[in-house]
Amino acid sequence: MAKRKSFEDLLNAEFRWPRQGDVPFVVADEPFDNANIADDGFTRLVLMTDGYKEAGDLMVQAASDDRSKRDVLVFPIIFNYRQFLELSLKYQLATYGPAVDIEPNWNTHYLDKLWDQFWEMLERYGTKDPDEADPVVGNIELAPVVWTAPRGL
Repeated sequence: MAKRKSFEDLLNAEFRWPRQGDVPFVVADEPFDNANIADDGFTRLVLMTDGYKEAGDLMVQAASDDRSKRDVLVFPIIFNYRQFLELSLKYQLATYGPAVDIEPNWNTHYLDKLWDQFWEMLERYGTKDPDEADPVVGNIELAPVVWTAPRGL
């Protein structure tokens, strides 16, 4: 088990600011050592959507396994699942909307606006809602979360 570092150890840790010529990402010589940053927008959208969901799932598992990580991971978990929902709605609108005169919406980050367009798309397709879940989902408060910093921050 690793020894805890003292405040002085953390304060005196090696750190340097970026220098001219530094690059944030590099390409590995071996192609299979690189991540796939897809050339086409559709593949990139699918990879981002799946990636945010997978990252959220991994963090939930880590927080479930280790209580000490929950407070640190709760906000990244919420962020990743929210991004997953936003990109999923945008994907559905872009893929299936044009057939029923609903244009893709790349200009908003508001889930309630995207949901309204998605619901309209479902209505235009004439899809059934046998478990009546659509209005329940539509009534979930999707407004942006407002966080106020504690005094002194």
